[in-house]
Amino acid sequence: MAGEAVAISRATQQIDNSIFNDFQTVTSIGNKDPTTGFFFSFTFNLRGDPNPPNSSSGASPSGYFGRLWQAGRVVVENNVMEIVPSETNWQSPVAILFGFAGPVLSPLLVPQAVLRRNSIRHPDGTSDPSLAPVVAQSAGIQVSGCQALIVEENVLDVERPSPLLEYYCGRTEFFANQTSSGGLVPGAQGTDYTLAVKLGELTTTVEDATLLAF
Repeated sequence: MAGEAVAISRATQQIDNSIFNDFQTVTSIGNKDPTTGFFFSFTFNLRGDPNPPNSSSGASPSGYFGRLWQAGRVVVENNVMEIVPSETNWQSPVAILFGFAGPVLSPLLVPQAVLRRNSIRHPDGTSDPSLAPVVAQSAGIQVSGCQALIVEENVLDVERPSPLLEYYCGRTEFFANQTSSGGLVPGAQGTDYTLAVKLGELTTTVEDATLLAF
């Protein structure tokens, strides 16, 4: 179906095989075989031009494809999660973690995800070591490669400056996430393992709109 992902391999083309041999997003499908129920063909957009000026071929006479596993719709809600304090200087414990580490794939692995009303904390009031670098500090939620992400009404008590992180996601919405003392916890977009850019938050957007209405 359109929007699903496939992995193309063993395609041969005189100019640049890597344009074909990659993860691709299906844009449309062809006719269905009335006997088997399978589709004859599908189309996808290439990331580059396989037939530049003066080349002899822009098509591949061979190739294989396989469907890339995607999670579809993910819902994680109403959980109490306790995470151990950080024990290393290079990797952080994370309560809710899924996705991939970098912008390697053009198709996103998780089309839709909702993370709602989870309570995330350290057990028995413990905390990360005081000298732990940001990269090793505990995070509450970290999501990579999600097309549409909603993170709302979670309670997080961890020390990391940005405990709600998203990497390489599409449309994201953060709403009413807070600490147990009532402090607002905004979402952030990770730029690498140590930096994060704060994102807009629906709670403050609503408050700003209310103030501007007076």
